[in-house]
Amino acid sequence: MDKTTAFFTFDEFHGKRDSAGTRIRAEWLINYWPEAEIYKLGKKYQTIIFQKVYMPHFARLNKDAGIKQILDICDPDIFTRAVHEDNIFMESAQYMNAITTSTENLAKQVQKYFEIPVRCIPDRLDLELFKEKKVHQGEAKSVVWFGYSQNSQVLDLIKEKVLNRLGLRLIVISDKPHDQADEFIKWDLETFNTDLIKADFCLLPDPRGFMGEFKSNNKEITAQALGMPVAKSIDDLERFISEEERKKESELRLKEVKEKWDVKLSIQEMQDLIKEIKK
Repeated sequence: MDKTTAFFTFDEFHGKRDSAGTRIRAEWLINYWPEAEIYKLGKKYQTIIFQKVYMPHFARLNKDAGIKQILDICDPDIFTRAVHEDNIFMESAQYMNAITTSTENLAKQVQKYFEIPVRCIPDRLDLELFKEKKVHQGEAKSVVWFGYSQNSQVLDLIKEKVLNRLGLRLIVISDKPHDQADEFIKWDLETFNTDLIKADFCLLPDPRGFMGEFKSNNKEITAQALGMPVAKSIDDLERFISEEERKKESELRLKEVKEKWDVKLSIQEMQDLIKEIKK
């Protein structure tokens, strides 16, 4: 089948591997989208989706050639100095036919600056990669937090003030250890699912501050796809000590994941947008 759509990804552009944005917002879509592939130099496409890639000169040439272009963003780069100081975000965006974002809040903010369509296409999951499921038994004894180490400061007060009181061990899955973790597991894509379900449930406090408003829920739905309840508050921590409460939450969220967070829904939304901009 002809490949008419290409994703120019953050990983390809920066020579990286396994970044969450590329995996979630490009590779997982391509898995179920026969007409799409990772961009290949010199190949002609009808549509190019720039996944967190800013290349204004290349984008201008593509526009002149009649290629439809979409800028896909999962971070508020429009507000960050590293991108905004030399206006590379704005320079790239002026050649786009549409912009897609990972959250509604980000879409609303970005739309203020552009007349082209700005759509939220949420982070979703390749559910075939989440076959493992947590089996809940007895009162909870441990919680797990996962993410980049620079975000682990959310754990500082919770461990001392709440987890110790509740008798819950803290497991951290990250690139670097956290001082207050009872157990540290180095993040590894191959073992992540089985590492996560070693704990009884997840602890993912709500992000705070201006930038936190634009964070997607991909960590939350990742945990829920494995049958892991997600505690965001002290009330949640106390509630999920109960086996019955964890089972109820797990069943509810697994149903929701299948209905709302299957990556195939994102493909349909992106295809609909491509049809719209082609008109």
